[in-house]
Amino acid sequence: MPGSLGKTTESVCPEKKNKTKIIYSKRNNTKRIICCHNLAILFIILLYGCAQVGAPTGGPRDTTPPLVVKSEPGNRTINFSGNEITILFDEYIVLKNLNRELLVSPPLEIRPDVRVRSKYILISLNNDLLPNTTYTMNFGDAITDNNEGNILKRFEFVFSTGSYIDSLALTGTALSATDHKPPLESEDVYIMLYEDPGDSVPLLELPRYLGGINESGHFLVNNIRPGTFRVIALKDTDGDLRYDPLTDAIAFADTLVVIGPETVEEIHIISDTVQTADTVRDEGFLLQAVKLDMYYFYEETGRIFLNTRSRESPREVFLTFTRSAYDSVTIRPLNFEPDSTWFIAQYTSDMDSIRYWITDTSIAAMERIDLEVSFMTTDPEEQFIMQHDTVQLLYRPTERARSAARRQEDALEPQRETGLRLTSGTANNRSIEPKAMIRYIAGTPLAELDPGRVELKRIVDSLEYDHAFTVVRDTNDIRCFMISALWEEESQYHLVILPGAVSDIFGLENDSVRLNFSTLPEDYYANIRVTVESAYFPLIIQLMDAKEQIVRQHFMERPGTFTFEYMIPGTYSLKAIHDRNNNKKWDTGNYFRKIQPESVFYNKTRTEARSNWDYEILWQITD
Repeated sequence: MPGSLGKTTESVCPEKKNKTKIIYSKRNNTKRIICCHNLAILFIILLYGCAQVGAPTGGPRDTTPPLVVKSEPGNRTINFSGNEITILFDEYIVLKNLNRELLVSPPLEIRPDVRVRSKYILISLNNDLLPNTTYTMNFGDAITDNNEGNILKRFEFVFSTGSYIDSLALTGTALSATDHKPPLESEDVYIMLYEDPGDSVPLLELPRYLGGINESGHFLVNNIRPGTFRVIALKDTDGDLRYDPLTDAIAFADTLVVIGPETVEEIHIISDTVQTADTVRDEGFLLQAVKLDMYYFYEETGRIFLNTRSRESPREVFLTFTRSAYDSVTIRPLNFEPDSTWFIAQYTSDMDSIRYWITDTSIAAMERIDLEVSFMTTDPEEQFIMQHDTVQLLYRPTERARSAARRQEDALEPQRETGLRLTSGTANNRSIEPKAMIRYIAGTPLAELDPGRVELKRIVDSLEYDHAFTVVRDTNDIRCFMISALWEEESQYHLVILPGAVSDIFGLENDSVRLNFSTLPEDYYANIRVTVESAYFPLIIQLMDAKEQIVRQHFMERPGTFTFEYMIPGTYSLKAIHDRNNNKKWDTGNYFRKIQPESVFYNKTRTEARSNWDYEILWQITD
């Protein structure tokens, strides 16, 4: 209880109490003088006094976090055998987000009961403690003062059930493997150390030691005893402190980590207001620690699940999977029998989603479609099996669509009257790059494309001249086609797609489509010439804009030089992926197979590209 620490005298606002005493003392000691003066003077004095009592102003804002005055038992106590801890601070405190901020290492099976009473934190451990073990209770950013919300950052309370406090540590960084960024504020990522060397331990047991990761991706696990540990970083989605390969991200050390006098080094930790052992350390402190950097990732397991299913229109069935399909996905009707092929399948490039276009109008008119979806996946032992899922897909048109359908013998007739809509990736009256293609996408799969009904004109002095072009279908999207040409710089163009130039699989044809665009002079653009030297090949070199969006990329199998041409003026940076399996994309890792994710490298130098400038970058990629 708080009283066990001794009685204290406290004042909510000393300034208010002092001014109040002065006022009343003056009234009592000068009674006859007040009576001899005008009552207005008394009124002014009383008004002034009341104003001072009600709203004191001025003075610097309090920016000091709460400080520990005393605790029972004391911080860093040895031979601890109790179950209660009381900590007294120098001001009233509150605890914020305690369930997320408080980490106890080693973790306890039952979460401690932590309460606040005025200036006290009262802790009931509610657990049987391990013998000869150092426990660290890290409060993160949970402790703040009651008035200003000043945070006592990462306050640690340490005690040992043995005769000494363990003093070794593990420090380093844990970042996302794909972009080297720290966890978001809403994400829970922990560092976990296990004394059991078994591979399956992170799935089954609580760790021996546990630490959090700060906003910059750094971690520090204190008070570790000498030993050999399996070390992982875990992005824990369900808060059970156990690894679930289907939902959690993981990083792991390649080998067991030995933490002992012969492996630690003296590391200077810079910390802002970390309070341990009843003292505040602002300038940093020295630790005997092992340093380790890790990158966490989501495993791409062999198991595939049907993730979502929907019927976005009468003619569409859309399926998504948790990862790319191994082989073709088949669908079998369950509540109808088609006479022939009744759909066209549209796959994404990475085979993780499929859109089925229903070509039979009688099936499209059905409100409910039942299908059996079959695909290859693996069982928990990673053996290939065929999965069969039953899905029910409903399409209920809006009342407006129902009214339109009642006015037509064929519910699809209004779409035929509207025609096939084409959308361009190039905005009207905008400029395009010298080697760009004009891309059009239709709402439905294309059937016929007649280049003879496409006109491209170059405008010179208000006169239009035919300009040679080529029309090609997009091999990756059955709804798209592109128009390419040798564009002249500083020129105006007029493109017309005449009615009937494009038709879809349902017989719909386009209406007239017009597009005006231009090209800029070549000296508007910048060129970025990149020379790469590295011990790691092949590499995927990616050029990113100021928002870290990939705008260009280049594949390299050996050291060399290449150029990103016709770059719009702006800020660019480089990223490289060590493509170990030569499949032209980044690949994740696998914990049980001890495969780390493919390495990612960043060039920290940003290029401010200007018009009519050529830039040369020499990038020597090292660890």
